[in-house]
This record gives sequence, C-alpha cells and structure tokens, in this order.
Amino acid sequence: MVHSRLWRMLVLGCCVWGMPGGLWASSATPTSSEDSWEFVEDKQLLALKQELANLKEQRASYSGIWGYIFSPPQGLDERIERLEAEIRKRVAAAAQQRQVEAPKMQADAAPKTAQDEVKKADDEKQEAVRKEQVESKIRRKEERKRREEAKNKKAYDELNERYDLVFAMAYEAFGLAPRTPLTPEVWRWIQRKYGKLLSEMKKDSDRGRLEGHFHTLSLLHAAEAGRAKDGPAQQERARARREEEAGGAAERRQRAQAEASRRQRAQADMIQKRKQEIADACKTLGITWSADLSKEAVNKAFKGLALKWHPDKWKESLGVDKNAGNDIYIKIMAATALVIDAIEARDKKKEEKS
Repeated sequence: MVHSRLWRMLVLGCCVWGMPGGLWASSATPTSSEDSWEFVEDKQLLALKQELANLKEQRASYSGIWGYIFSPPQGLDERIERLEAEIRKRVAAAAQQRQVEAPKMQADAAPKTAQDEVKKADDEKQEAVRKEQVESKIRRKEERKRREEAKNKKAYDELNERYDLVFAMAYEAFGLAPRTPLTPEVWRWIQRKYGKLLSEMKKDSDRGRLEGHFHTLSLLHAAEAGRAKDGPAQQERARARREEEAGGAAERRQRAQAEASRRQRAQADMIQKRKQEIADACKTLGITWSADLSKEAVNKAFKGLALKWHPDKWKESLGVDKNAGNDIYIKIMAATALVIDAIEARDKKKEEKS
C-alpha cells in the first residue's frame, strides 16, 4: 500500500514538472540550418516545412524527465531526416531554377527600361515642342499688336497732318496766321470777312471752297468755345498747366498755401461756431458744459424743463401764451439733442485715443 502510494506520487510529480513545455523541458526549439533556408513560393514545399516543424515539436516534447518515462514513437527521427533531405533538394532545385531564369528576367527587364527611356525622351520632346508653340504664339501675338499700334500711330499722324493742312488752308483763306486763337472778336471779324468775300466771288467753285473753309473754322471755334465754357475746376487746372509751362510754379505754391490757410481758418471758425452752439444749448437747459458732463445730467435737466414747458403742462401762470410755450419746448428738445450728440462725439474720441 505504501509503495503504491509512493509510486503514484512519483508519477504525478513527473507529470507536473516534466510535462512537455514544463519547467524542465527545453524552452526553445533547436535551431538548425533549415531556419536560414530561403523562402520559396511553393505550396508543396510549404507543406513539407510545416510537417517538419510539427515533427520537431513532437520530438521536443519528449525531452526532460518526460523522456525518461515515455519513449518517442519509432521512426520519428528517420521521418525528420527524410523531410529535411526532401526540403534541401527542393530548395536547391528552386535556387538552380532561379539561376537559370535570372538572365531571362534581366533580358526581359532591359527592353522595358529602354522603352521607358524612349517614352521619357518622347515626352520631353513633345513638351519642348508644345512650349515652343506657346512661345511662338505669344511672339506672334505681340508682333501683331506692335504692327497694329504702328499702323494706328501712322494713321493718327496722317490724320493730324491732314487736319493741320485743312486748318492751315482755312486760316490762309481768311488771311490769318496758322493756329490763331478764335476768340469772340476774331470770330466776329471772320464772319464779317466771310460775308464780304462771298459777295465778291462770282464762281460757284470759289464760293464752295470759301464755305468749306468757313465751316472748318466754325467747327474749330465751337470746340474752343466749349473748352471756354468748362467748369471752374477745369479752368483752374488749365490755368495751372499754363502757369507751369510758363514757369509759374512759385505763384501756384503761394496760392496753395493761401488756400490751405483759408481752409484752416474756415475749420477753426466752424469749430468755434459749434462750441458756441453747444454753450447756448447748455444755457437753455440750465447746465454748464464740462469734460465730465453725462447724458444722465442732460436728461435730468430736460425732464425738469419738460414738466414746465410741455404743451400738456402749460399754464397761464407762466406769463406766455401757449404757442410761445410750444416754441420754447421745441427749443429745449433741440438743445437736448445737440448736447447729447456732443457728449457721444466726445466719448468716441476718448475711446479712439485709448
């Protein structure tokens, strides 16, 4: 009985401490040269490797004390050796096949690289052609613009020459010097001479030419009269240009300074007038203007006067009729609005400065 109990305890201890993966078992799977084998995309080779790993795990489970109690299955080592040999054979065959196929793969990749280079060169050539086309289009557009500008300038110069010739002939027909200003006195003299020359001429051709010259001068006179009727600002600018051309810059600066002084005086007068209006409004309300005057004080003064002069509160004891009392109330309201606006403007300036 005692021996059987000791035997059972010994077996139980071996099972606990020497079981596969236990404390006395080897914690790492033995490494061999198979771990460094190159991976090959072959399903049969993968299956063989998986089977080999399972067999090695099974053999490792019989290490330690467990191996003293139970022996591994027969032929396990032989199966592992056969699988290792088969795997080595397949790996060697795959490596040999890769060595055979490598030159072919390189030969297949070389044309592809050459094709890529040719395609890249073609793309660069097309891009250069496209860029050249865009630049050529821009150059043609600029050249066309320059030709049009030169053509327009030439036409404008020819038109000015033609107009100068027409005006010169018109001035010469009436015995005037070219570019004579057609003032009202000169224009009246031209009208009188036109009537006199027209009465002396007998040929219709001469009369027609004279009428054309008179019509030309009439258009020029209308243009000058229109410029003379411009507004004061335009006349001032024209006079400033004439003075600048004649060297009157100093006089213009003096006028500008005088104008600036006039504006400053006008602004000072306006400010003084505003201050006087505010002082009169405060006097109407019975208060005094100060930097600390508030809206509440103004409204309080207004309420006190409104109770006295409001049309609904009017009494004969005030010594004025109802219409005069209404005018006084309107004056009080206007004064109140004026003072409140002044207070708001003062407060706004303080906020801006702060």
